[in-house]
Amino acid sequence: MSNNLFCAFRLITATIILVSLSPSLSADPFLTWNASSDLTPDQLDPPYELTLSDGAGAPALESGFLRISTTQNGQNAFYLMREPLVNTTQPFTLEFSVQLVSGSSSVNYRGPVMVFITTSPGTGTLLAIDVDKIFFLTGNFTPGPVAEVDTDGAPHDYRLEHDGSGGFKLYYDDGEILTTSTFNDVNSHGSQMRVAWGEASTNASGESKWVYFRHTALDESFSDSFEASE
Repeated sequence: MSNNLFCAFRLITATIILVSLSPSLSADPFLTWNASSDLTPDQLDPPYELTLSDGAGAPALESGFLRISTTQNGQNAFYLMREPLVNTTQPFTLEFSVQLVSGSSSVNYRGPVMVFITTSPGTGTLLAIDVDKIFFLTGNFTPGPVAEVDTDGAPHDYRLEHDGSGGFKLYYDDGEILTTSTFNDVNSHGSQMRVAWGEASTNASGESKWVYFRHTALDESFSDSFEASE
């Protein structure tokens, strides 16, 4: 075989291998909000819905983070994305970075930072972040096992993985710290699939700094209609 033909064969072979190893173009992308974009989550495409209640101030973008704050119990300030934009029945990953600046809860089953996910009508999970502790709920008024870690000294990275069958794993700065399963309670989870985050309890208040929030739960019918961020 001539050198030219040999080089051409090696080039074609390398190209085939490269293509075969490339990620599928249909792979679920992350829908990413990042404070460095100078956009609030409700300005994203597609957008989150912003919920404010009882005089809570709007979240404010500052240098490298979004500040969410409530000053008294009864106030709420959180972001929500619901069906048909999201499909939380499938396996998905949710990642965020947040620092709890200050806060408190008047009950042991809520926290000043909440992430709540509804996987089907009346079914889902709730994650609470309080001062130096994190826990899932196993019922609307029932806290599960607690992980005692720093939550207010600096922003920390969290990753929540759903297996598609109601099981969740929580990672804190890349280390697995908690697992849970969904529970049934329509008062906790409502009737629509959703992903929500912020200060979302009438029994808690506080201030938090969010650096980014992203997930792969976007319904596939919307996956091709936006430019995913890395």
